[in-house]
Amino acid sequence: MESFPLHIRLLLIVLIREVMNSFLYSFNQSNCLFVGVECTSYSDFLQGKCNCGYNGEKCSIMGISATPKPPPRRRYYLEVAPERPYCLHQYQIVLYLCLHTVNNISKSVEIPIHLTIYGEKHKIQRKIILDIDLSISKQANKFLMTSFQHVGRIESVNISSFGNIADASTTLVKEVEVNYLHPKSAKISESRFCRSSSAKEQKKVKCNTFLSNSCH
Repeated sequence: MESFPLHIRLLLIVLIREVMNSFLYSFNQSNCLFVGVECTSYSDFLQGKCNCGYNGEKCSIMGISATPKPPPRRRYYLEVAPERPYCLHQYQIVLYLCLHTVNNISKSVEIPIHLTIYGEKHKIQRKIILDIDLSISKQANKFLMTSFQHVGRIESVNISSFGNIADASTTLVKEVEVNYLHPKSAKISESRFCRSSSAKEQKKVKCNTFLSNSCH
């Protein structure tokens, strides 16, 4: 290491220290686990394109509780916080959209919404941007959300109204899928949530609620 310039050596020391700190904080098993998610690339992971699979087979716990012999030739990604305790709870969000009217010419619009996940312990609230192709009747938008706190069993999901954007008036969120990125996520919470009101009722309110028992 002495052959490197001073600023490079200092950077390497800082990086090594942060890696060691992250590993030490993986001993804290009561609150949060470092979970890696199998994905094609880090970019796809950040865009919420990957989850743990049907039986949690695509996720692996990292740190002190890591599998001694992980499957070969697989790439796992995770988000960590820039500050202690580093560990984050990760959620894949999938919004299933249905357009009432479809344009013949492909046109995309970006629509900001507020999404809130209510759990038995905590809630997560984020502003996200929907990317909607007005030429496709049924489509899905995927996102990655993280939180220091585990929300616990999810009770409901709320989405704010689309505001006064003209192109959004023909768009309806039919269903929300929330996948807690954990090898045993199926035992922790429901993942599928559907609208609790009709399309006409949805236009009258500013915030739409999605419940698991509304899915048929």
